[in-house]
Amino acid sequence: MEEDWCRLSDPERKRRIREVLRTPASDVIFDLRQDKPPATSLDYLTALETAFGSAESGEELYFQLHSLQQREGKKTSQFLVRLQDKIQKVIQKGRLQL
Repeated sequence: MEEDWCRLSDPERKRRIREVLRTPASDVIFDLRQDKPPATSLDYLTALETAFGSAESGEELYFQLHSLQQREGKKTSQFLVRLQDKIQKVIQKGRLQL
């Protein structure tokens, strides 16, 4: 399925996302389209994740956090940004407490 998604044009991806959404998620995309007409499918997904959170479970995020590694040739600062993002998501899912 992911391979099929990668082969689709961005307008087709956006159309498919809009087709499957119901209120209130469809309202988020409607508002995004009003505010930013040239929004991409990635913008759609980002807006939905911002509004409703990640679809990943706390356990999945916790595992991803523990298996996170610095990528070859990448700056430490880039890794720390990825690490901070992952920690924040795990905390939001209630899987990690400070």
